[in-house]
Amino acid sequence: MDYNALTHMTVNKLREEAKKLDLKVGTGLKKEELVRLLAEKLNLEISEQKPKPAKKATTSLGKSDLKAKIIELKAQRDKARADGQPKQSDLLRRRIHVLKRRMRRIAG
Repeated sequence: MDYNALTHMTVNKLREEAKKLDLKVGTGLKKEELVRLLAEKLNLEISEQKPKPAKKATTSLGKSDLKAKIIELKAQRDKARADGQPKQSDLLRRRIHVLKRRMRRIAG
């Protein structure tokens, strides 16, 4: 068991591990404190890295830029359909879908 495995355990699992090691832990301890206690008891190297926060959807394109890109992709999709390229058409359809969802996030 390593420090990373401890950080991914639930609080209940951490308490069970503490009981196995004869550590007296109450319910008032936070997860970080439990992880630190167990790591010290198991002589594990404590990593000071905090988990990375979830990435937030960011876009540098404005609503009008997204609309222009969607119009451009629709023209390419129609051309791919006319040329008989279903894979290319489907790829462009998915890109349009992603851009439309991004635009809705900006508007909402």
